[in-house]
Amino acid sequence: FLDVCSQKKFERILKEPSTQNDTYAMLTLGNIWFQMDQLRYFILQKRCQDRALVIYKQVLRSDPTNVYAADGISDY
Repeated sequence: FLDVCSQKKFERILKEPSTQNDTYAMLTLGNIWFQMDQLRYFILQKRCQDRALVIYKQVLRSDPTNVYAADGISDY
């Protein structure tokens, strides 16, 4: 998995005049950014799902027969 440390190294490589057009470095940096975006999306999605689950459970504690909350939980 590519990380921020790798990102910084490839950015430094691309700032050097002799390697500023290095296609491998550019492609790798693009891949790093893509993977970081996917990770951020996954973390945000997980946080939202966890919050929804808490709310569905609260609804079921208040109304154990609420089929909409039960259906929401069934997605997990």
